[in-house]
Amino acid sequence: SLQVPTLNADRSNWLYYKAQVEWAISSKGLIRHLTGLDAKPEDPSAGKDASWKPTAMEQKLVSEYPEKLQQWAKDNGYIKQVITVSLLESLFLRVLKEETAKSVWGVLTDLFQNSSHVVAIDLWRKLQESHCLEKGNVCTHFDKMCALCEQLAALGQSITDDDFAAIILKETILFDSGASHHMSSYCSKFLDYKPIVPKPITAANIHTFHAIGKGDLAIS
Repeated sequence: SLQVPTLNADRSNWLYYKAQVEWAISSKGLIRHLTGLDAKPEDPSAGKDASWKPTAMEQKLVSEYPEKLQQWAKDNGYIKQVITVSLLESLFLRVLKEETAKSVWGVLTDLFQNSSHVVAIDLWRKLQESHCLEKGNVCTHFDKMCALCEQLAALGQSITDDDFAAIILKETILFDSGASHHMSSYCSKFLDYKPIVPKPITAANIHTFHAIGKGDLAIS
């Protein structure tokens, strides 16, 4: 059976979730149900009275209709199941009465797609305003910032390594990494700052930024 991630009610993983659902359903050759291109078959005899005399072609369509409807219902139900098992109860209730996979998907898209940019703006704000409390755990603070970056990436708002480095270094003159060498983004505070050939530094979350100088800081 297909498995997709749970859709977060706060919209933080909508783009990731959307891609996973579409890829999973495409792998079964059923994406046309999601887009509505495979619509529910219509009964060829609907609206016809007792005097209707179908042609050979019409009779063929009438005889094929039950099987086509059964297959459509099976595929439609399967896709709805794939989607709804990944929804929290509050979201499931929003789509409970929808008949087709397309309409279920349409409700979710209306709820999440148009508001994902609002979530991204809020995440950017949290990232920009993030700072480590005095005597706080630097590693815990760093992990929280990485989590915000991952949520932004899930919304299609990937942050560059240089921007990430600037954010984590902007809040303090000295960033104590726990290693033998520490970092600062304040060149003017160095007693004897000297430019160096840029050297890549890989953070714990695999972000890479560059050291561009070295020197001594007076710490009081």
